Parts: sequence; C-alpha cells; structure tokens
Amino acid sequence: MKAMVFAGEKVKETQEHEWNEKVKECGLNFSTVKCEIMVMLTALQAQLEMGDCGDVLEDYRSIASHCLPPRFVPNIPHEGVALHHQSLRGMTSAEAKKAFLNLIQSWPLHKATIFDVMQSFTSNWPRVLWLAVDQDGLHLLEHRSRNALCSYEYDSILSYSPALNCLMIITGSEKKQSKVILTTSQAFQIANLIREYTEVLQSPKQIRHNRDVNPKKKIISQSRPVSILHKPVPIIDGTPS
Repeated sequence: MKAMVFAGEKVKETQEHEWNEKVKECGLNFSTVKCEIMVMLTALQAQLEMGDCGDVLEDYRSIASHCLPPRFVPNIPHEGVALHHQSLRGMTSAEAKKAFLNLIQSWPLHKATIFDVMQSFTSNWPRVLWLAVDQDGLHLLEHRSRNALCSYEYDSILSYSPALNCLMIITGSEKKQSKVILTTSQAFQIANLIREYTEVLQSPKQIRHNRDVNPKKKIISQSRPVSILHKPVPIIDGTPS
C-alpha cells in the first residue's frame, strides 16, 4: 500500500514539474507582459498550487518563479496578486490550469520561438529586434515587445542563407524581391526552424488532406520533392461551371 502511495506521489510530482516547465516556457516566449498580466498569471498559478487564498498575505515570489521570467519575480506586486487570488476562490486546479493556458493562448505568437537579431536594412525600425518563428511564418517585432513590425509567410520566402553571424532571407516573388539581412549568432538554428516548418507544411500528409478536401483536383507527380520554391502548376478543371 505504501509503495502505491509513493508511486502516486512520484507521478504527481512529475506531472507538476512538467506543468511548471511548460508554464515557464510559455512565459519566456513573451517576457514583456504588462503588470496586470503578470498579476493574473501569478494568481492563477497560486490557485493551481495553493488553492484558495488565505487570510495571511503570501510572498508570491516563489509562485511567480514558476510562471514568469526571472527578471520580473523580485518586483511582483504581492497585494495585487493576493487581490486577484481572492477573486479566484472556489476555482479548482483543473479550472485554474485551463484559465492559465487560455490566457497564454490569447496572446499573438504564443507558440513562436523568439530570437534576438539586429537589422540595418531600414532606418525606420530599431536596430535591435526580436525575430519570432512559428507555423505561420517569420515575424519581426520590436525588441522585448509583442508589437509586430512585419510578417513573412512561408509562401513568400524564396530562399534563406545562414552564415556564422548572419541570416539572409529573400522574400517576394520572381518579379519583385526584397532582401532581409539579420545579424544573429543563431542563424543556423533559425534556418533549421524555417526548414522544419516548410517541410511540415509541404508534407505528404498535407497533400493528402488537400486531395481529400478537393477530390476532383489531380495530383501532379514530380521527380523532386515539393518545396516552397517549386510548386506544381495548378490544374484547371475542364468541366463547365
């Protein structure tokens, strides 16, 4: 019996550790959340870990360290967190976890991977930026901000060339192209992410899905893999509309 209880506690401990790591990862993706968002996240994390708020004012720094970037933890407003924590009275751990994830998922680019980059191709933007890479494309943001300056969908990326401290991206069409040059020590990691996303988007599974959705359309066989640079010519259905 003791062995079963111990095993159950270990499973619970592992689940809590995985949850905390996921929470921290989500928080690190956008480390400039406003004060009220930090308060809400910490209060939800407190409700998840501690349950209902007690009568004694808690030191929420240890809770905040599970869901916020480290630089925000020392300045977390305890009274503000306590006030919001009180408003969550009666919420179960499962409900708190769901509310936490819903809050994070409401942020644009919440699944993106963020890189520090520098640019010199335009004087209209700051030199230091964030580059966000997700399933929709590349997004240049103001540094340490969620404010997007521009986005490039994968269909518009003609080529990308990583170097030791530089990444060059060619976007646009065959008739009109633009060059984006970013200085970064993570050029190869960014290029790998771009490659992985484009491969997933052009995977046979996606092609099969498109065929199932549009069964009348024919699939053109090609000797080389489908890529974002070489797409099949669309076939026009000859049947009258």
